[in-house]
Parts: sequence; C-alpha cells; structure tokens
Amino acid sequence: MAASVEIAILLYQGVTALDAVGPWEVLSRIPGAKVQFVGKEVGPVVAEGGGLLLGATHSISETICPDVLVVPGGSTTPGQMVDDEVLDWLRKVHQTSKWTASVCTGALILGAAGILKGQPATTHWYKMGVLRIMGAKPRPDQRVIRSGESRHGGGRVGRHRSGALAGRRDCGP
Repeated sequence: MAASVEIAILLYQGVTALDAVGPWEVLSRIPGAKVQFVGKEVGPVVAEGGGLLLGATHSISETICPDVLVVPGGSTTPGQMVDDEVLDWLRKVHQTSKWTASVCTGALILGAAGILKGQPATTHWYKMGVLRIMGAKPRPDQRVIRSGESRHGGGRVGRHRSGALAGRRDCGP
C-alpha cells in the first residue's frame, strides 16, 4: 500500500483556475495522495474572470502540516501578497512541508512571505522584476525550477510541467 501524501492547494478569490486545477490533475493521481483545496475559509471561491467556482474544502487554520504545498497565481495575487493571515500560514507550513511549489504569479505570494529570499525562482515573464525586489533570483529563461524543497513553474507550460515533475520525482513510485 502506498504511503499517504497530504497535498494542500491554496485557493483565494480571483485565483487562476488552471493554476490550481492543472497541478490537482497530476498530483491527485499519485497513489496515496490526499489533495485538499485550502482557503482562508471553507466554501466557494470565484476563479479569475468570474463564472467558475472552485471549492475550498479545508481552511488554513485546520491545515497545519501538509507534505506538499501548491500556491497558484491569479489576478488578485497582489491582495494575497499583503494578507498577513495567508503569509503567516505559508511561512509555518513551508517549515514542515516536504516541498513548496508555486505556479505562475503564485511565486510572488511566496516571495511576499519571504520564502524565496536568495532562491532561484520563476513566474510570469511580466513579473520577474517583482521577484528580484523580494530577494529571489529570477530565472526568466526557465519554465520550471527545482531548488531544495521549492518548485516553481512560470506560465502555461510551467503549470503542467511543475506538477508532473513533482509527481514523478518527489511523490510517485
């Protein structure tokens, strides 16, 4: 029987659906994976552009020690970058997670939490300068970065490659 792997994917109002659902598609198929969509509160989350609802099945207050943390990007990333409750949770969870991953501008949220300081990272091409301001080492020529316990995928291709990389190398058989 496969060992259990608890995976938390952060959801917030305005999240890019593909940034959350793409990794879920890959990670949910790992034997023993228990994927949770996590938000500040349990309930519906309106994805970027409106009209599509995703569901936070668990709150950040009850999700204290996932093995894997995935932070997707979205049009409301700047709001998450100044949300002390979310940033504090990310810092705490990152300390004990096997690995922490971001998709596209989700890297900016990790950067705001101080998790990317001194680390190579990638994000949407238009936001590379913001990573630099937060102390990360932007890698605009790379779509997926694996550094220590962090993984970052930038843009549409990165959404799928980072999930596949993580699933195959870190959690799969």
